[in-house]
Amino acid sequence: MRNLFTLLFLGAGLMANAQITVQPYTIEMRADIDKLLEVSPIVATSTCGMVTSSYEDLMFSGGCLGNLVRTYVFTDDCGNTARAQQFLILDDKVPPVMNEVPATLTASLSSIPEVEQVTATDNSKGEIDIVFNETKEKDRIIRTWTAQDQCGNTSIMKQVIELGGM
Repeated sequence: MRNLFTLLFLGAGLMANAQITVQPYTIEMRADIDKLLEVSPIVATSTCGMVTSSYEDLMFSGGCLGNLVRTYVFTDDCGNTARAQQFLILDDKVPPVMNEVPATLTASLSSIPEVEQVTATDNSKGEIDIVFNETKEKDRIIRTWTAQDQCGNTSIMKQVIELGGM
């Protein structure tokens, strides 16, 4: 019975000294807003069984889309915990998408259509600035809409109105 008690006591002592080891990872990195789920998770191991992990994201201002601080919490089978943080600088390389594209058409000087309202959407869900410009040439009008997202990505859409019956 004494040997069994000593063995149990030694086993309990080993578990009390168990610790979680966080594997090497990149602390700060750029991350595309469309590929956040593809960022490799931080991994940890323990001398005391399986390690479960969870993370929480907090947004902070900075850059064109902001910065994300991802805080991981690791817990092993003995109840030990460890934390690790990763700083993701959010980036976007995708231009906005124009929703309504006015058709190229032919019109007489007396029947030039009104300028259409154009909207755009963006993968970052942020604000989009749309600038309209119209130039007149001898026999046509060129209307240009330029949409720009908060990261400076742009889309350009043109409508050409050929003037007939002059």
